[in-house]
Amino acid sequence: MALIRHDSLIRLFAAGFCVIAALYAFASLFITESWWGLLTTPLFALLAVILHARDWRFVLRRMSAEEREAELERKGEITHEVVRARRAIHLFDYNCSCDVYLIDCEDGRLLCLFGQYFYDWEPIEENGTFIQGRGFPTREFVITRRAPDAWVYRLQPGKKVIHPEIVGGDIDLLAGLGLKLSSSDGTYLPTTYDEVRQIMERAHA
Repeated sequence: MALIRHDSLIRLFAAGFCVIAALYAFASLFITESWWGLLTTPLFALLAVILHARDWRFVLRRMSAEEREAELERKGEITHEVVRARRAIHLFDYNCSCDVYLIDCEDGRLLCLFGQYFYDWEPIEENGTFIQGRGFPTREFVITRRAPDAWVYRLQPGKKVIHPEIVGGDIDLLAGLGLKLSSSDGTYLPTTYDEVRQIMERAHA
């Protein structure tokens, strides 16, 4: 199953409109006592809802996810990148409750993927029995990126799962490399997989 990501910047704007709506309502009731201001508050809330949806144009047109992607592809606003993985490290960012995957690609680059959308592919265990196996990372997978910033719009895992060599480490341990996560998911880090692995192994020694 492929999962489609939300654009973090759009979501930030949406959260901002929610805050503005709350402050505006408070000021209208207790400071300016303006009922007109209170009546316009739902406008900010509506803007927040529309912006929280990744593509407000498509929301208004009631297009399905498949129709949205087909239109974006027709306009040349998305690209598809095939990633071939050799090894992987699975970390966790406790600051944003996100899974973090560092993927050693066949071309030698280190791909960083992070987000809560990986939860759907995590192993699930109940009463000592796995009811769902690991679904990511896989030996080959496809990243669909959205222009102009190339952020991850959709991720489609392959069939052959590779198990991470290190699981459950804290992303803060990478401070020894001076690495910081980019605000954009799906970036390539300026270091190597082996350098990161050495840091993680020393931390767990």
